[in-house]
Amino acid sequence: MEIRFVQRFPCTPQKLLSILRDPDYERESRAVADVDVSVLRSEEKAGVLTEFLRISSRKELSSFMRTAIGADRMRYEQELVTDTATMITRWKILPLFHADKVTCSGTSRITATADGCERLIQGDLKISVPFIGGRIEQGVISELEAGYVRAGEVITRWAQKP
Repeated sequence: MEIRFVQRFPCTPQKLLSILRDPDYERESRAVADVDVSVLRSEEKAGVLTEFLRISSRKELSSFMRTAIGADRMRYEQELVTDTATMITRWKILPLFHADKVTCSGTSRITATADGCERLIQGDLKISVPFIGGRIEQGVISELEAGYVRAGEVITRWAQKP
């Protein structure tokens, strides 16, 4: 299933990237998105930032999703490789449940617009579970979208700061 989120912000791409890398923003964004994030590994070389994160939702899944994946919350590891010059991040999700049945990866791209900037998040999610994989995909994407909306509100507030 295709993942596609577009967010617009009232700031330059450079300011957005600096917001996204600010530890105070990260804490506020995680609180609003209702997730816990642990940095497993992080390194920066020649303008490329590589991060490995473990993400756990604080929100309980619906009974359908709990039954389908055998867990009460979404938990996964994420690999992020960000080229700070091009402002493109390649990401990959590594679920902590049914990893052999789930593939999820994509890109996040920040570009300038006439009135600020845009972040385009694109990717693909495939859950290979007969009969219910598509329904699980829809649930996961719905949760992701809600998290991006909440985080986007925080980014907008931060972008409007002098």
